Amino acid sequence: MTELIQRNATKILAISLLLMTGAAAAQPSAQVVQDEKQLQSDRSALKADQSKLKQDEKKLKANTSSGRASAQSKDSAQVEQDKLDIKSEKTVIAKDKAKVKSDGKK
Repeated sequence: MTELIQRNATKILAISLLLMTGAAAAQPSAQVVQDEKQLQSDRSALKADQSKLKQDEKKLKANTSSGRASAQSKDSAQVEQDKLDIKSEKTVIAKDKAKVKSDGKK
């Protein structure tokens, strides 16, 4: 009998906590959900930009090793653009994290 109580103690505690705090407090607001989705989207965009940067850096390296000057290479410009894209995505993600955090406190 005590084994049954011990196994279910965690479940009982969670249910009682939910009942004490109310069901509405257990669910995030629509704004928090929306902000979390935006954050996830921004993280996906960052991952794609980082992948593109790796590809473009390989192209730039190939151009440099074959004797093409980077000032003449369109790949060099693309690498720089990718770096700027990643920097801006990181800024957006930081802002989204702050917004999710502030919305969660409301």
